[in-house]
Amino acid sequence: MAVTGLVPGETSLKLTADNGVVKTMPVIVRENLLKDWPNAIFTVNSFDNKTIPSFAITGGTMTLTGAAGVTDQRVATVVTLPAGFGSKVTVGLDYTGPTLASMGLADGLLRVIAVGPDGLYSPVATLQAPATVTPGHYRLDAVLPDKATQVEMRIGVFTTTPFTVTRLAIMRTSEYIE
Repeated sequence: MAVTGLVPGETSLKLTADNGVVKTMPVIVRENLLKDWPNAIFTVNSFDNKTIPSFAITGGTMTLTGAAGVTDQRVATVVTLPAGFGSKVTVGLDYTGPTLASMGLADGLLRVIAVGPDGLYSPVATLQAPATVTPGHYRLDAVLPDKATQVEMRIGVFTTTPFTVTRLAIMRTSEYIE
């Protein structure tokens, strides 16, 4: 069986069997949202909705910087789930540094939020930021509620020191690439 038509941003995977039969399966193919820039939309927010972190994307690298004095700082992106996606989703990021102590500005390094057809947001899973965040790959598996139509990935901005990530992924758990 051959796999064709798989590129970042597509919501289906085309499989062609040896006998020529073609089958399409729904997937999320956001192997790296930074490659989708500027088509991928990122938003910033915090607990008070006024003091917000900042980010910049250059050459496939996102640099994030927290603001002093407020908690729950985050950069987020939302992806619409294709029909038949299922309930298991994995989000991940490649943190490239520097090694930093968490200042407690975010309640998690990664968070998955399910969005229902009514537009209501429902937190499903959180990966707490360790006391010291070191370069490496961080991932979070989550199970979405049955009626979820979108998934939001929140990246916690845990320090006022600028830090970088080179990959942000949202994929079906069984298809996740480390």
